[in-house]
Amino acid sequence: MRAGSLLFAVYTEEVETVVPWSRPSPLPHAPAAVLGVVPARGRMRTVLDPVPLLRGMGRPSAVDEGRDAAAREAYGFVACLRGDEQLALAFESAERAHLGAGEPPGAGSPDDLPARGAFERGGETVLLLDPAQLFAAALRGTERRRPRRAR
Repeated sequence: MRAGSLLFAVYTEEVETVVPWSRPSPLPHAPAAVLGVVPARGRMRTVLDPVPLLRGMGRPSAVDEGRDAAAREAYGFVACLRGDEQLALAFESAERAHLGAGEPPGAGSPDDLPARGAFERGGETVLLLDPAQLFAAALRGTERRRPRRAR
């Protein structure tokens, strides 16, 4: 999948469905990586933008640094991931990539990167994301507690 200059992948069995892009309903006080929620297959999915999700981890190019709301409208699809967290990833385009039998993704991803590793495809590096780490990565650096009310 492509988002800006970023190439990323997830295993096919980790994707429940892919739906056409519709503007997510924003969530109040959400981190930059959380675009909002969209309905898909009878569930509300939290849509993550992979560009700010991986920004600061040395992956997206300088071109992606200035992405704004208009650039996000370039997304064409949402990949709904399997799992209890009901997450989805926004992306512009996709194609199938196959890892050969017994060919794991390359190691060397930083510990704070929500990825299993990376592999090369057509001269570009593709990050193989780990859906189990995406929610924590999206919320990294944000406070999850609600402010206390004055009594």
